[in-house]
Amino acid sequence: MQWEQNQIQLLLTETAKEPNIAYLVVANSKGIISAHSQPALVGSKVTDLKLPQKEGSKISSISISNKNEDVFNVIKNIAPYSSLNTNRNSKMQMWNQCMSRWNNSLSGKYIIVGLKMDEFKAAQSEDVKRAIISALILLILGSASLYFLFVVQNYFLINNTLKSLETYTANVVNSMP
Repeated sequence: MQWEQNQIQLLLTETAKEPNIAYLVVANSKGIISAHSQPALVGSKVTDLKLPQKEGSKISSISISNKNEDVFNVIKNIAPYSSLNTNRNSKMQMWNQCMSRWNNSLSGKYIIVGLKMDEFKAAQSEDVKRAIISALILLILGSASLYFLFVVQNYFLINNTLKSLETYTANVVNSMP
């Protein structure tokens, strides 16, 4: 018994209700959609995304969705599950049977996951703000350090000049008749 089309469709529809998922698609190698998080698009063709040519490879890209928002796409072929050695464990045999049903219904197909980038962009702008604040703090601390180095250098210069002048004045006073 394989996973039926309506079960895969339900899985995609329910999973796509997560707030950060724009869409989920299962398509064959020709780009024909066999399951979509929006059931009305089942049977249409994936046109704006390129499917990977090599098995095991994946493609990621950023595109603009119908709702005019940025979407990060990940496209990967669905790799068949390899069965484990089940000589002595009946639970593993049941697991392998279940997974072989999954393999038969999805082998040779691609999964396309579209993730909304709103939180990513918000985090990215927050990182930029923090970097700017850190740079300003470092600039202020660096300027203050240079200022205090200048003040300390001038203090030692004036102190040495004062000592020299004091010694000179003492010599002049001692030299007077």
